[in-house]
Amino acid sequence: MKSLRFLSAFLLILISACSEISNSSTVLKSKFSLDLRKSESSFEYNPRKTITRKMINASTTPLVLVEILNSDYIATIQSAPFPALADVWLTKNGKSLTTKDGVLVATRGFNYDLMGADVAALKAALTKAQTSKKPIFYDRSYRYLVKDNQDEIITVNCELPSAGKSPVKIFDKSYATTLLLETCQNKAVQFENKFWVQKNGLIRKSMQWHGINLEMILIERVI
Repeated sequence: MKSLRFLSAFLLILISACSEISNSSTVLKSKFSLDLRKSESSFEYNPRKTITRKMINASTTPLVLVEILNSDYIATIQSAPFPALADVWLTKNGKSLTTKDGVLVATRGFNYDLMGADVAALKAALTKAQTSKKPIFYDRSYRYLVKDNQDEIITVNCELPSAGKSPVKIFDKSYATTLLLETCQNKAVQFENKFWVQKNGLIRKSMQWHGINLEMILIERVI
């Protein structure tokens, strides 16, 4: 039982962000790292080196591994113990990520939070792209809360072709998946999201753009 309790505990570390988009985004990243450093655990922890497949197999509680790729933030997060229209992944400190069928739609408790994202077109494209021979084109948007409680909406044009079969391994277990690459851009930003999708439609692993501050977030569905 000790191993299960340890598996469910949220631990993370964060060092100063190392990539730079612009002077303004660099300032945001620095503040973000300092805020977390003051409030979170100060000792090094890497769930990939600590959690074992045996521990995972002994648990049935939904669990994701989350890593912010432009920092050293890495954590295992369980699903929130309350009903919701989407999947809410909640840390012990009250921070959360919300996904709809594996697609990132919101965060809370992080600087420059994603307040909401329009993901309906992407979800439809992820289903269609697995059998379509042609790229799928669509628009989608991200909404953030900025100065003076004003909404900032970033709208991007996206394209989603299928990239073929690409198995993934998560904590020593292999999964047969199709890799789907979503490229999005507007005049100010350009990024590529990656989705490793199983035959049943489950997104087993993804790399998704959060915004100009956190940039890319890796999400692995562990349980």
